[in-house]
Amino acid sequence: MKPLRSQRKFKNILTLSGLSCLFLLTMIPLTTVKAQSTGQFKPGGHVFGQFFGDYYYKLSGQSNSFSTAQYTSHQKNFNAVDIRRLYFGYDYNFSPRVSGKMELANEGNFLSDGNFAVYIKSAQLKINDVIPNGNLILGETGTPTFATFTEHIWGYRSLAKTLPDMRKFGGSHDLGIALQGNFSSEGIFGYELMIGNGRGSKVENNKYKKIYLELHAKLKDGLLFELYSDYEGNSTNGINTARTTFKGFAGYQIPNFTVGLSAITQTRKNAVQNNTVNSNPSGLSVFAHGSLIKNKLNGMIRYDFYNPDKSSNYNEHFFLAGLDYLPAPHVHLMPNMWVNSYGSKGGVPSKSADVVARLTFYYNFP
Repeated sequence: MKPLRSQRKFKNILTLSGLSCLFLLTMIPLTTVKAQSTGQFKPGGHVFGQFFGDYYYKLSGQSNSFSTAQYTSHQKNFNAVDIRRLYFGYDYNFSPRVSGKMELANEGNFLSDGNFAVYIKSAQLKINDVIPNGNLILGETGTPTFATFTEHIWGYRSLAKTLPDMRKFGGSHDLGIALQGNFSSEGIFGYELMIGNGRGSKVENNKYKKIYLELHAKLKDGLLFELYSDYEGNSTNGINTARTTFKGFAGYQIPNFTVGLSAITQTRKNAVQNNTVNSNPSGLSVFAHGSLIKNKLNGMIRYDFYNPDKSSNYNEHFFLAGLDYLPAPHVHLMPNMWVNSYGSKGGVPSKSADVVARLTFYYNFP
């Protein structure tokens, strides 16, 4: 949670957010009327949004700065009510082939005075069928690192980020150009190719670009597969500091049950020891979730193994388990236990685990 630099930036954000929200509200009367009885297309759109947060209590662990996992900065017995995500956006269909999307967000970002900050999460134009079964997306959009496939299979972003997101292997959104689609009309085998700034929603600050490539399969028997890679060139004081990522995913999904396994590795050129030695973080994640009482109660469990670097003196182990109660459609109350532990390696003693009990609340309107 990094504060913004100045009150001037704060005012600019509020002005932009206010104008954007005003625009979205003026568009509400245009809520989608896609077709008349004759089947003729009519332009239209809809408002969407989501919100989730928690009451949490840290049962164990001390404040530290060596982990990127949530809650590691808090002392034992710290507790609070927290908002972790707030999205508000609008989709509009200009024609059967062309649509636009705008989305404002807060994801735990704060201003220097402690108030929540809002930023642009999505601002994109989508043109369908620029090639057979392929769509072109321009602007601020989700990346294939995890946001467009594996995060949906995991299904519980409201409880925890995916491993690549939590451990900072890449971002969920980027400013760029993407081509995504399927190799056939059946939609069994799909792909996404994207070229972006590599800076998320921030303004580009160098000449280098990030190239993303993702391939996936959704087989009819419920099996799911994905291969992913990205490359981001960079230079620091004339030294090559490029990053290369590889990820694989396999899963099985049927109605009311999902299981998945994901592995990722990254090479960060000259990233440590004054830009003289490579860093190689890696991780493995396995999860399962399913229905316990149809449309009323679900359960989920997940374990992640994370190695910050092959030369590091410790590993991290993340555990999550919980229940998902639906008092109404699109409304979730989720008691869950969040644990991040630190295993010893190379004779270095393990650090105390961060253990957090939470009641997570989540809703969305599609």
